[in-house]
Amino acid sequence: MWREIRRGKVNYVRVGQLKDVQHDDASTKGVTEGSETSIFWKSRFSRRDGFVEAVGGQKITIVRDYDGHRHTQTVPKEMQIVVNCGDKVALNQIIASRVRPEVDNDLRCTHELTDPQLSLLLASRERTQRFTGVKLARLRRRRSDSLTKAIASLEGDQEEDVYIRLEAAAYLVAVCDLRVEALFMPYLKNPDQQIQLEAVISLGEAGTHECVRILSTILDDAKRP
Repeated sequence: MWREIRRGKVNYVRVGQLKDVQHDDASTKGVTEGSETSIFWKSRFSRRDGFVEAVGGQKITIVRDYDGHRHTQTVPKEMQIVVNCGDKVALNQIIASRVRPEVDNDLRCTHELTDPQLSLLLASRERTQRFTGVKLARLRRRRSDSLTKAIASLEGDQEEDVYIRLEAAAYLVAVCDLRVEALFMPYLKNPDQQIQLEAVISLGEAGTHECVRILSTILDDAKRP
């Protein structure tokens, strides 16, 4: 399904859509290259900018914008056509696939972010979703009993990813006015220097007066790396 392109449409597909459909192929790198498996879902892509003139059976006819040239593609039966007659299409846009890509309206920002939406992110099984939920809550300075409880739980979970825990600590300091030392000292004293560095970055993002004071102390400490 993936195609390396330098121009044309960027296609977005939800992870849930991919999980719901069995992939078509897979390949695994050798041990010397690390443990990595690539999986594929077959798709058909538009070869031009234009509009869909006709959809019939398993065939799609697209008229090219600049000269009106018609091109018809035949789509394998196992794929679903995801464009309609009259649709504008762009070069490298998915026009047929076993998984449905997001359309422009799905991707358009609604300029709204509700507590229930944040709660869904925080409760997600996906690490990137949880991290995003905490960061958005901090940036939007959203505070409620349910959000604070969920984020405090993430920070206190020893099994949670350290980047999420640090982002949660930054939220609790910046939005909930909790004490910096109580939350950040375990990270700043961690024997892993990478965790110390990430803690310093999170302190800077929290940006309270107490954070600035502690950062100044760290900068003045000649014994630190």
